[in-house]
Amino acid sequence: MGYQLGIDLGVSETTVAAVEAGWPAVVPIGGSTNVPTILHLAADGTARGGRIAARLARTDPDRHTARFVERLGEPAPILVGGVGYSASSLVARYLSWLVDSVTRLRAQSPELVVVTAPGSWPARRREGLAEALARVEADVAITARPAAAAALAVFVAGSVTLGLVLADDGDGDSAADTGPLPPSTIDQHPQFQADMMRSAEKAAGITAGDAAPATAAPDAPETVIATGSAEVAPITGTAYAMFREAQKGVTVQVSATDTDDGFARLCAGDADIAGASFALTDPACKDKVVGFEIAHHLLPIVVPKTNTWVKCLTTAQIGAMWKRDSTVTSWNQIDPSFPAEPLRLVGPAPSTVHAKVFLASMTGASDNTRKYREVELDEVPEEVEYDRGAIGFMNYYLEHQKDVTSRAHFVARDDATIRDNTAIVHAMTAGVEPVRT
Repeated sequence: MGYQLGIDLGVSETTVAAVEAGWPAVVPIGGSTNVPTILHLAADGTARGGRIAARLARTDPDRHTARFVERLGEPAPILVGGVGYSASSLVARYLSWLVDSVTRLRAQSPELVVVTAPGSWPARRREGLAEALARVEADVAITARPAAAAALAVFVAGSVTLGLVLADDGDGDSAADTGPLPPSTIDQHPQFQADMMRSAEKAAGITAGDAAPATAAPDAPETVIATGSAEVAPITGTAYAMFREAQKGVTVQVSATDTDDGFARLCAGDADIAGASFALTDPACKDKVVGFEIAHHLLPIVVPKTNTWVKCLTTAQIGAMWKRDSTVTSWNQIDPSFPAEPLRLVGPAPSTVHAKVFLASMTGASDNTRKYREVELDEVPEEVEYDRGAIGFMNYYLEHQKDVTSRAHFVARDDATIRDNTAIVHAMTAGVEPVRT
């Protein structure tokens, strides 16, 4: 079966995913899903990237280069092994190495390669990327897309509930039809109001209008239709990837639009699972579904280690720093107990999904911001680290968490909620036989 390859090109790290049977799975290269954007060029011209390049750099540092992605479009050459290379040629070699690595892992070439990069890149950098793609040594079509076109909304600060809502198919065959559905866990914990979360989805540019038209659910009973919030889709897809390892006879079609669209399809009977960033409120439909609170996604606010005074900030204090008409220039204006240290704000560009949702949540509007130091998302920690007065916001991929939510880069719910969810599933599926192949 053919597959497509997606490459999320970062300044420091790159992520690679293969799309097969309708859903992507991250491809580990060199034992890691986060591939260092590093290149080693041997004397014979062989290019190696990622962790193997990092190892070779220890004994052959002159032939090693990093952070060449941020040099795209610049005329000055980059010296590697005494030879000058353009940033585009180095990116082309790195991408060629990635495609070749995946081809060898999967024993076949991809049908298509899509490279994503931040939509906030300046024109010169985008032109440099286009030049790099033209140089990639691979017998496959390669195209570029802005990362925002496929980005996920990231909601702020851990108090945001992400849920899966399952429909009762009403066919009379399941145990769930013999009585009322079990209570949902999605309503058991504090969460943002639906109107606020709906506004955040719109601010992030995630709307049903941007999605492909809905298609009717297939007649095959072994096909499950999952749709709804783009924020929850990675969890749904990751769960399916794990599920199909044990159950080969079921196909799950996963699409991502927004929460309202997912609810509409679910309540109309056009979907079996709807990802949701807030709870369903429609009373006519609510009794026909059951919801699971499954994860939180974080957008942390960070300060350097040398900042010894900040232990906790309120959303009002953060908003006072960032809003358009802010006059705050020093930390002691936020709290008199803080030192008179100059305040410096850092974050991804206001046009990015992360900034829009951050600003909508902290200042009340996605465009309500003062000027701040704009850097790439993965450059925020480095920019903040060495400035005592700096504060920034960034996306956060938590490692070593639990099962599905861990693999999908979300913060798992606590053990009590997981036990409640498991009990609901057992009640709904009692007596239901597995699909036989």
